Amino acid sequence: MARLLCLLLLFSVYSNALVNFCFTGQLLCPLENFRYQIYMFEDDLMVDNLLSRTPVTTSHYPHYYVVTGQDTHDGCVVTWPVLFLCDYFFEIYFGIIHNCSLDGKWRTFDINMGKHYKVEGLVNKTININLTNVGKLAIDQRDPV
Repeated sequence: MARLLCLLLLFSVYSNALVNFCFTGQLLCPLENFRYQIYMFEDDLMVDNLLSRTPVTTSHYPHYYVVTGQDTHDGCVVTWPVLFLCDYFFEIYFGIIHNCSLDGKWRTFDINMGKHYKVEGLVNKTININLTNVGKLAIDQRDPV
């Protein structure tokens, strides 16, 4: 019983580690200007966590982006036996809506930004993302402002 209590205590301390994410890179698009919005999510078993979102942005060539966010848990539930479903990784993905398309229509898609071990500190990654005509046509073609 004492071992189980120690394990639960260790898990509860470990599970509160604050991880900051900073993703930067270039949005690859041949247009001089386009508009976009990026949502950063952490993929969980039950409900994905929205960690942050950028404002709707007008991008000018060469189309650099910065997205930051933070999280403290990877969707674990601290009850027996669900405790062991935790993998101690943050699975980060972006949901992107943009109009970098040759027809000027809005498109939406998700892109995997990697699996990051849960350790307190900063995850800093540079990833270039191709947007040209990528994604499904958005149902609502109005500017998302």
